[in-house]
Amino acid sequence: MFICCKTKNKRAKQATLNDSEVRSFSKENHQDEKAQNPDQDQILKQNSNEANQTEDSHKEILNVVNQIKAYRELGQVKESVVLEKLFVNGLLAEDLPIVYFIEYRWAVQYTGFLGGMKKAIPKEINNNKILTDDHRTQDTIHITIDNDPQLLPGIQPERHYSLINERAWKFVHLLYGGGPTITIDLDNAKFESPQNEIQESHRVNDKECLEVQPIDKTGNEPNGMLPLQIGTQLELLNDGATHVTATTILPIRQSRDPLVDFKLSSNNIDDIDKTASGNLLDWNLTGQTKKIKIFSKVPTELPIIGFHNPKYNCYMNAALQCLLSIPKFIRKILKIQKQQNNQFTSACQDLIRLIQGTIPGQSINLDLLSFICQQKFKPTQQQDSHEFLLFILSQIQEELIGKKNSEKQENVSATEAWDTYIGRNPDVVTELFAGQISNKNYCLKCKKTCEVYDPILDLNLPIQNTPGLQEIKLIDCMKNYFREEQIFNDWQCNLCQYKNKFLLRQLQITHKPQFLIIHLKRFAQVPRNQKIQNEISYPEILNIKEFCTENVVNPEYKLKGLVSHQGQINSGHYKAYTKRQNEWYEFDDDVVTIDKKSRHLTDKGAYIIFYEAI
Repeated sequence: MFICCKTKNKRAKQATLNDSEVRSFSKENHQDEKAQNPDQDQILKQNSNEANQTEDSHKEILNVVNQIKAYRELGQVKESVVLEKLFVNGLLAEDLPIVYFIEYRWAVQYTGFLGGMKKAIPKEINNNKILTDDHRTQDTIHITIDNDPQLLPGIQPERHYSLINERAWKFVHLLYGGGPTITIDLDNAKFESPQNEIQESHRVNDKECLEVQPIDKTGNEPNGMLPLQIGTQLELLNDGATHVTATTILPIRQSRDPLVDFKLSSNNIDDIDKTASGNLLDWNLTGQTKKIKIFSKVPTELPIIGFHNPKYNCYMNAALQCLLSIPKFIRKILKIQKQQNNQFTSACQDLIRLIQGTIPGQSINLDLLSFICQQKFKPTQQQDSHEFLLFILSQIQEELIGKKNSEKQENVSATEAWDTYIGRNPDVVTELFAGQISNKNYCLKCKKTCEVYDPILDLNLPIQNTPGLQEIKLIDCMKNYFREEQIFNDWQCNLCQYKNKFLLRQLQITHKPQFLIIHLKRFAQVPRNQKIQNEISYPEILNIKEFCTENVVNPEYKLKGLVSHQGQINSGHYKAYTKRQNEWYEFDDDVVTIDKKSRHLTDKGAYIIFYEAI
């Protein structure tokens, strides 16, 4: 195809690097220095970069702390909690050494506050509760040996303190105050847990855990997680056309396998402060050990970010935003083992990981995908979003299973044909997007029907070009596609070998896909090249029962995403609408906004529609 994108004027964004250290040498001294250490320049540059990163990290944390305080001053506690929850989750998930102490009861109360179980904002951190009297006046404590005399006798991890990483400590310390700062040298110090097992920095496979399993007032463990999970979305501060910024949605940096859990038992705090034993989130603690996990499983909802469009990339940007709004697709792609020849699959994996590590509100380039697709999709030409979508899915499929074997299966049942197909194509694309239709041809001589089964990745629905740009309903396009039709072509019956001058044909869905992709054929070449501009109305809930055979159950779908095209056949622009984190967003290249006006249901340029089976 040949339709894509109008070039949009983009302002070049240049990063400004500010060195934190400026060192000058005389020519003679500089030569002496290089003679003594030829790597000195490299070391200085590395030190400067590290200093810049530290400064940027502090500014990022300070910015969020100020936003949370501003929310609280305005009485918008709910908004502040959502923001704080997102940010602290991201900090805890960062792959940093977990060496900062935080008093255990304060950590539990803090978890309860963010989870909605505690309304009162936590007071300042009181790490003095785990220190001896002689050391409670110090600002910083460093633990280096077992049974350190600075700690109270009998202090144990998972009972009296938890450990977090440096950035998480800086954030909660800056927001809530208190102290003192206590760190531990994990290379030397080991502590015996209540179960007589050695626990080093509360890690399993060197990964952090960030999941909350609270205890209800009956002492039972509820099934649901306390809502401290990535994916809670903060209402954006911008109202329509401005870019989403890093000050509205905050970083979500993922650890690879967060699987650690903490233990809480009824005697956890008895040795520290018996006077406040009733303040532990009003939980009715029993003698049984209860699990507390601080954080959730690796999320498959991606941060909300945009994609840059250097010239003609909007066709790619829109299709990918819809594809990446499907958590099942993300999870299954990431599970695939990397192989040298799987360049498209690997590129998708790298893109997902890049997005996971990107601060929400920012935009990224799709350089790798553009490069490996350039033989088919020239970067200097306009392209078709639907063609790209099918291309990337078929390339992943081919890398995982080889060339697709989609030969038609005749004279067998729909179930047998489908089982044969999925047996030959056991891949993520088939699992999520493939369906099956039957092609029934009626012979005029033997009066029998020959049935052929075809796998599909999408439905390509023709649009009737009606005058006056009248609105057309999607369900009517489907009725027209699946109706019985007479085709004036010679056709030989497979049963009686009679050559029919024309045939009667009808299509039916015999296996519905998990995700139904509908392509509206807006671009016609007969009688001339043109774009059909009629508006297409499409429902939020789509029932396809009348187009399916009786064996298809639960034939309902809900709207998941949309690619829209504005403009003409040779000059236009693509954008996408997708549902992420229980909110609809409009993705217009690097401009991302919340779809507050539900334009995803009224957009006039609907071109590709994604539905998810209910």
